[in-house]
Amino acid sequence: MVILQIPSAIYDAMVAHAKQNMPLEACGYLAGETPSSTPSQAGENGDDPKGMRPLDPAVATVFIPMTNIDKSPEHFTFDPKEQFAAIKQVRQSGESLLAVYHSHPETPARLSAEDVRLFNDPNMIYVIVSLAAAIPEVKAYRVRKHEDVVNIVRVDIVVS
Repeated sequence: MVILQIPSAIYDAMVAHAKQNMPLEACGYLAGETPSSTPSQAGENGDDPKGMRPLDPAVATVFIPMTNIDKSPEHFTFDPKEQFAAIKQVRQSGESLLAVYHSHPETPARLSAEDVRLFNDPNMIYVIVSLAAAIPEVKAYRVRKHEDVVNIVRVDIVVS
């Protein structure tokens, strides 16, 4: 099982960023501590394809809101200068990029066909903040692709 632990302040900031960008999609990164790993049987429940299974949750410690240069309610693209600066910041701090987040202003917190097509990093967690209902819904996934097979693994979010 894959778990992403998000402190309540970061969770709230992520939802606020989504609301501030309405009716457009908001986007950004969550960075922090990667889980420790141990050899295991690869396969079910989000196990790493290299045979590693997290023992501890990935813990988000840094919230990095980005600009959606597409300015669209249906898709997003990071501003390349902001993306480069974010990656540089995270590397210099010794942390790791854990998740890409984006909002769905009018649709549920599930991966769209475009999300699945564009998300190619099997180690990245993809967080979706849905504003379709009165109470925002936040869900997370990992996308694993092998040839023509796509495996979508649900990631449990723990708000602390």
